[in-house]
Amino acid sequence: MVLVRLNPWQEFNAIQRQLNRLLDESFVPAKELDRSFIRVPAAELQETSDTVSI
Repeated sequence: MVLVRLNPWQEFNAIQRQLNRLLDESFVPAKELDRSFIRVPAAELQETSDTVSI
């Protein structure tokens, strides 16, 4: 029988890698953009005097 050490952060690291890969694929490649342009995903925001909501 092989003993495997439990690493509780392993699942979090895997999720982080998947999210990074997903977000990297959704952006326009940097070589086609001006370096001063900030790449962010599209979102619909509603702003009131008290809050900003998605």
